[in-house]
Amino acid sequence: MTTKTHTTFRIRINCPPAQDAAKNISGDIYAYINRTSGGGGGASCGDNSCNNGETCSSCSADCGTCSSCDNDGVCDTGEGPDNCANDCGGSGSYSYYNQFDATAQKLQTDGNDVFGLNNNCVKQYDVSDSYKVLNTYCPSDPSSVNSFAYCQNNGKWAVLDRNNKKVYVYSSAFGSSPTSFAIGFSDGAGIGCNPDNNDVYVVRGSGEISAYSQTGTEKWTYSGGGSFNDIASDGDYVYPTDAGNGRVLKLSASSGTRQTFSASAELSNPTFITVWDGKLFLSDTGNYRIVGYSKSGSSSQIIGGQGGGNGKFQNPRGVTGIGSYLYSSDPTRGIIQIFQKQSN
Repeated sequence: MTTKTHTTFRIRINCPPAQDAAKNISGDIYAYINRTSGGGGGASCGDNSCNNGETCSSCSADCGTCSSCDNDGVCDTGEGPDNCANDCGGSGSYSYYNQFDATAQKLQTDGNDVFGLNNNCVKQYDVSDSYKVLNTYCPSDPSSVNSFAYCQNNGKWAVLDRNNKKVYVYSSAFGSSPTSFAIGFSDGAGIGCNPDNNDVYVVRGSGEISAYSQTGTEKWTYSGGGSFNDIASDGDYVYPTDAGNGRVLKLSASSGTRQTFSASAELSNPTFITVWDGKLFLSDTGNYRIVGYSKSGSSSQIIGGQGGGNGKFQNPRGVTGIGSYLYSSDPTRGIIQIFQKQSN
């Protein structure tokens, strides 16, 4: 246990030592020498107030003893970026910026605006004009919009229609006369698109993943098991979220062969995923946060935590990024929050 003694001396002087603080009271000059023993730290450490940039690491006397970092992938009470980066992420990499009212599950972007899916309808939010709703798409054919994905290379949109066991491909944002192809199963959960060659990937709740060309040619199927919810691609690899088993997989985009991916953060019900800023960002819904990974799986950033304030989540779901901003939906709170990338 640390014992702290705080003593103030009042001494009348003619030439105060350089290290002391001088103060003029009623025409006389006095030197006030504050001496604190115990606790360590800088000039303000020991004033009984955790301030001026002090932390539990730099001034335990004022800020208390740092909790031990258990490296369990959860940012527990008492842990923070300064004493537990593995669980709570690096300090200041992505900070809360803004939010707007919107109820959405999956999010996507065409590089300009944000698109959010909820109840078979997709809304387009104008990033350049206070996130106003530009368009609402509720197509009658397909009869259900269970998931959707933007194909960056050719600007087309792929839509999963689970009811009709089809994938629809639109040449523009849900324009007229889409093409379609059958997928032969009714448990499709999510869809993604390869940003380089426009291949379409469909994940199933029953544990399979299938890759197709946009004309419907099946290229490969992964049958390794899982309970998949969403999928994203960086061109070389695809990354499906396995919500039922609390994990993310990494597969070759060209063959479906499983690759090594060692996620360092413990996940609980990971739902939606995106590739942005050279990393993977996914909704770790059961832990009320967004987790950022390098493409090898090492945890690079933890964003959020449970709560109702700015930067906190009750039900994090869709995630996408534009420029230096990361967007994440929370349909329980009825908002989409925006996090800004900070300079490293």
